[in-house]
Amino acid sequence: MLNKPRSRKLLLRLVTIAIAAVVVSFVAYQMYQVALYARLSATEKKIAGAWSWTYLEGVGRMVFTADHRVKEGFPLDDRNRPAMRDSDFTYLLSGTWRVEGDVLVTEIDNHLFLGRFSRRPLLHKVLFLPPSSYKPEFEKKTKRDKIVRLDEEKMMFEDGHWLDRVKR
Repeated sequence: MLNKPRSRKLLLRLVTIAIAAVVVSFVAYQMYQVALYARLSATEKKIAGAWSWTYLEGVGRMVFTADHRVKEGFPLDDRNRPAMRDSDFTYLLSGTWRVEGDVLVTEIDNHLFLGRFSRRPLLHKVLFLPPSSYKPEFEKKTKRDKIVRLDEEKMMFEDGHWLDRVKR
């Protein structure tokens, strides 16, 4: 049997190493994102970040990262607290983005939703479905939106819809 002071020191060292590994990983990821951001074109730099739009039930959010990934989400169902941070949203769609001239091209699929759906038998009960009666299918959509305005406040598209920059 290990003596207690020695086992506590060992545990403290292991916890310290684990925390250091998390911090180093976080810093490395941030440095990677900064390096990727530096390679973006001027238009891509304006797009990178979080954007929102308003719909009848609330606010949606899209996050465009420097590595050309995009995710789309909606707030968690908490009526007592408005969604402000990215973590306040549930992201069910994701994919990639790119700019072709003045056109924003997004290729987004629902694999995040499918993964969440398959892990949640309660969802079947809420929808009043037997577990095997409904399984959503994989969907992938490519959208091509011509940008007519892009600044620190708005990204407006030719068809009239727009996204608002999320202030952080």
